[in-house]
Amino acid sequence: MSYSYGHGRLTTLMGVAAVSVTAIWTQRTISKYGVDGTLRLIWEGDHLKPEIREAMDNLDTLEFKKIAKSERKLEGMEVTVETARLNSIDETILETLPVQLKKQLAMLSSQLDALAADVDSIQSNGDAEVKRRKKYLSVKLVEMMERADKIIGQFSVEEQN
Repeated sequence: MSYSYGHGRLTTLMGVAAVSVTAIWTQRTISKYGVDGTLRLIWEGDHLKPEIREAMDNLDTLEFKKIAKSERKLEGMEVTVETARLNSIDETILETLPVQLKKQLAMLSSQLDALAADVDSIQSNGDAEVKRRKKYLSVKLVEMMERADKIIGQFSVEEQN
């Protein structure tokens, strides 16, 4: 008899705990995503509208693959130029750098322009987070372009001398 009585209390406690956890989770998700976002999260597995999710996925691809790859290339070129500058006697690095590096730098500059156009082409659909990420990536790309232009400018100055 006591076993079934204890079992019933345990079941009740577990039910109360489940309802409490569900209520807390629901309240938090509604405050974070709103009612529509919470319903999408429950039924579709994602709190974002499909067009917003597509924009976020496109931004992820740009940020974590394409822009990251371009940034690694740019850093490698900066290291190569700086190493050549440190190893040169009279500060003329133009003769010590291969022509191929200048071509790669021009290609990178073109790729950065294309990436900036890709970021700009992504529709924000009025979503503040997409707008914030687009602005962040645009600023990052501008900074990378300025770094590339600085290296290109060093080549131009040395060619004039």
